[in-house]
Amino acid sequence: MHESNPSSRGSRVFLPYLILLLGFCFTLLTYHYFSKLTYEQDQIRFESSRQEIEDQLRLRIATSIALLRAGTGLFAASDAVNAGEFGRFVEQIELEKNYPGIQGIGYSLSFRAEDKAKVVADMRRRGVNDFYVWPEYPPRPEYSVIVYLQPATPPNKLAIGFDMFSETMRRQAMERARDTGMPTASGRVVLIQEQGLEQKQAGFLIYAPVYRKNRSTATESERRNALLGFVYSPYRVNDFLAPVTTEKHYDVAFQVYDGTEIQSDKLLASTPDEAASDPLFKQSSTQAVAGRTWTVLYATKPSFEKGSNRYLLKYTLIIGALLSLLFAAVTRAEISARGRAERAAEEVRQSEATIRKTLGEREQAEEALGKTTQALRKADQRALLEYEHLLERIKALAQTLGAARELNAIYRGLREFTTVSVPCNGFFVSLYDPVRDVRTACYGWADGEELNVSELPPMKVTETGPNSRAVRTGEVIITNDYMRATSANPGVIVGPDNGMRPDSSMAVPMAVMGRIIGTIEVQSYLKDVYRPEHATAMSMAANLTAVAIENVRLLKLERTAREAAEESNRLKDEFLATVSHELRTPLTAILGWSRLLEGGTLDHSVTQQAVETIGRNAKAQAQIVDDILDVSRIITGNLYIDLHPLEVVPVVENAINVVRPTADAKGIKIETYFDAPRAQISGDTNRLQQVVWNLLSNAVKFTDSGGRVCVKVLQVGTTIEIKVSDTGQGISKEFLPFVFDRFRQADSTTTRQHGGLGLGLAIARHLVEIHGGTIKAESRGAGRGATFTIRLPLLEATAGAADFIDTSQRKTVRAPQLLSGLNVLLVDDDSDTLTLMATALTRREANVTAVSSAGEAIEAITQRRPDVLVSDIAMPDEDGYGLIEKVRSLENGETETIPAVAITAYAKEEDRTRALSSGFQIYLAKPVELTELIAVVARAARRDF
Repeated sequence: MHESNPSSRGSRVFLPYLILLLGFCFTLLTYHYFSKLTYEQDQIRFESSRQEIEDQLRLRIATSIALLRAGTGLFAASDAVNAGEFGRFVEQIELEKNYPGIQGIGYSLSFRAEDKAKVVADMRRRGVNDFYVWPEYPPRPEYSVIVYLQPATPPNKLAIGFDMFSETMRRQAMERARDTGMPTASGRVVLIQEQGLEQKQAGFLIYAPVYRKNRSTATESERRNALLGFVYSPYRVNDFLAPVTTEKHYDVAFQVYDGTEIQSDKLLASTPDEAASDPLFKQSSTQAVAGRTWTVLYATKPSFEKGSNRYLLKYTLIIGALLSLLFAAVTRAEISARGRAERAAEEVRQSEATIRKTLGEREQAEEALGKTTQALRKADQRALLEYEHLLERIKALAQTLGAARELNAIYRGLREFTTVSVPCNGFFVSLYDPVRDVRTACYGWADGEELNVSELPPMKVTETGPNSRAVRTGEVIITNDYMRATSANPGVIVGPDNGMRPDSSMAVPMAVMGRIIGTIEVQSYLKDVYRPEHATAMSMAANLTAVAIENVRLLKLERTAREAAEESNRLKDEFLATVSHELRTPLTAILGWSRLLEGGTLDHSVTQQAVETIGRNAKAQAQIVDDILDVSRIITGNLYIDLHPLEVVPVVENAINVVRPTADAKGIKIETYFDAPRAQISGDTNRLQQVVWNLLSNAVKFTDSGGRVCVKVLQVGTTIEIKVSDTGQGISKEFLPFVFDRFRQADSTTTRQHGGLGLGLAIARHLVEIHGGTIKAESRGAGRGATFTIRLPLLEATAGAADFIDTSQRKTVRAPQLLSGLNVLLVDDDSDTLTLMATALTRREANVTAVSSAGEAIEAITQRRPDVLVSDIAMPDEDGYGLIEKVRSLENGETETIPAVAITAYAKEEDRTRALSSGFQIYLAKPVELTELIAVVARAARRDF
């Protein structure tokens, strides 16, 4: 037998230890590789979270600036926007619901020190009685004072009147906004709203300058001279940034500093969860905020480590060590076996063959491990490359959406992104209406062509459909085997049917500030094609699209508000000019004839003509005031009518009798045709007569001499029909749809031939509708006459119909009454009115005591108790309400109280109600007919209340 070499045997003793050393080295290399790979993955995850947070910050800031720009648009139409208009603008935005973290939207007025008293007086005149500018000291040459701040919460109300120019940080931001014309953010400040709060936060403000209309702002000096004020928003920084962390949980904490330096005194806000004491990653970046720079410091949280694969690295060491020990043990066993083989050659050869085989398998395993490592590296590189391409496409999409000003441009840009990012044979966008809980298709594309979705009906949001589930859950819904999954809710085929049906679908919700506004659905003819990376790409695109859609809506809202403000200003100016003309015209005649009467040189006939002219013009002015009051009651919902059964024909005849003298004077013939003489309705006699008189007076006004006006009363089924036709100038086709609008006239120019405020037909329409009827206007064109038709529901015949009392009989004017021996106390601060009423009552043999104040009235009552008290309401020092209260207290429970009549120029329904409830028994609105005054005093004396 061959004996082995002792030196060779000694070297074999160290072989297991050498193998063990090589195994440990290989294990350390493997550990190093996987450690580096894990670190790169964690770094990518950290960068992704940081980028999302940065995008959220940028989005919230951009949204805030867009709101301020919409606010400045409110001032684009007018230099004067009142508190009501500003409040309605902020209320439409639904600030607290849609934009959490924004404390409000306000407006500060800029003015010089010499205009301070004027501004305070103007604000108090507008109803802000306790308005004042603070702080008062030290005096400043220039002010910028908060006059509006909505919503009107208690903290926001504290800021009204605050001069923001008095604080350096705010002033610097406002001056920069004024000089540049761009929205500008302030540095770190303490908000006025923080007063009284236990937990205070750092705050900042963003200002958008408002310049006067039609003023040049090309240069800095021109912008300074044109400055009107600032639309601004205050922010509590923690509340402003809270949605960034609440919408999605991030494993990355961040701190926001004002400026470019990271210092504790410049800290604005930080996330509720603190960063790790020794964070794995830490990075800072700058963020532009409306002309100011923020520095954001990002660091990983302790929870970041839980999402990492670093904990698996220790198992690499353990497994590598075990394998090394195993190989060392095998080698040791091999050497032992070879030693034994020296005693038996056959066993040695077999052991040697076994060892060679084991070494070959080991080489194959190492080769396979190398190939696997290389494949993993290529996969990582490919994933990074795809992510970079996705970011480039997202960037291009964001640019497209940012420049879009209409919805179709947004949808097309989104479709172009979708077709190159995910498998797509069909693409649909629908908007969600949370009020009706329905989706409305607004864009469709399939097989390379856009589809017409305008005729598709709104789709109810259920619990089963992919889009409905996306709306309900706010998550991406991927559906495989699409036709089978949606068999319970079969879809509608849009466009040409090519016979093919989708097998895969992905529904992606579009959300803005946590609010779902619609869905995007992508379909493919292939099966199981949509993967998580597709969902991620479409979610990013959906969020950008939602913001773009919301921006378009805000732009549309701003344009609508500006157009409404411009139209309102135009109508206001036109109405005021018309009212001025209509009031001044009769006033000219009244003043002129009054001057002639003062001379005393007119003969009896001219004097009678003067009196008639003054009376006619005074009634015209009273009618104008009544029309304006009626419109006011209609707008406020306080126009009441007294409904009772009445016959229509007598009401129409009374209206005709009022208009007939004017018609006869112009040579216009009024023809009547009554086919329903006993037809009855439920109505208010005076208001219905007002409607018919309005139509008849218009017909006579716009009909030339020798013309004809026809009035018909017909019964048509269960309705009564009143038609007023004329042969006058008619109504143009363009103006006919607006004939019943308030303040609208076919000719509102200074050269118009007919006067009027344009209120009569608007009042008539409202009165007819209150009666449950309808009114319409018809005309074949200018110069061809017009026809107005009123339809009112008939009152069913009752057993008592035969005993019906004609309303006209109740309107019979009684002869003037004598007031012999009646003691009347008159109270009015206007000497002319007091003298007029005293003279009229004295001529009816009444004993009149006339005083001009409430104090004189109380003194007169204590000297002699009057039979009737007639008092004005609006008087200096003490009004009529205070007077009647003292009168009732003087009576001290007497069985019979003094009858009291209230006379006032305040003619609203609430004024009448207040007068009667305060102690007056009868209410009269100025101007008062003297015959009516005498009749009312006689009625009060009889206690016929």
